Amino acid sequence: MTHALTATRPTPLLRTSLADRLAATRAALTRTTKTPAPSQIHADLLTAYAEQRAVMPLFDLMADSDTPDYRAAFRVEQCLRELLAAVIKAPTPTTLDGLGTLALAMAIDAEGNLNGHRGDCEPEYARAARALVILTRVDLPAGFTGFGDEPDHEAREEALMSGPVSVPAWARTDAA
Repeated sequence: MTHALTATRPTPLLRTSLADRLAATRAALTRTTKTPAPSQIHADLLTAYAEQRAVMPLFDLMADSDTPDYRAAFRVEQCLRELLAAVIKAPTPTTLDGLGTLALAMAIDAEGNLNGHRGDCEPEYARAARALVILTRVDLPAGFTGFGDEPDHEAREEALMSGPVSVPAWARTDAA
């Protein structure tokens, strides 16, 4: 008794289809992008964070969210949030540098969330971020106001919000 699969010959269309799929797979494998090193991601986080800190006072100063400056500031905030999400959602780091980058991202994400008010994240997340920062000995960036339970947290936030505003040129271009 012969089985249908052994007795049936592949048609030319099937062979072409498999050959095309193989070629497409090979092409896709050659196009794969290399993941940036944790040190580059760390530097990108610090840059995005510094830009976000420089636009923060604008959110308190402007009542109209339809201005070009407000849209540009919002774009800066959005870019930082996208970068944080990408780092946090990435596979678990396997190096100390990678873990340090994750700690930095989590700390920025959890900034101010232990102030007794409901924030964007759970208190446990903020405590885990703080523990990772301590464990990896990551330096928190300039302008970091803390996790929210420090005695001078509110004063640091007030100082940040009363500082000068600086909107990056790339954000102004994106918002136009």
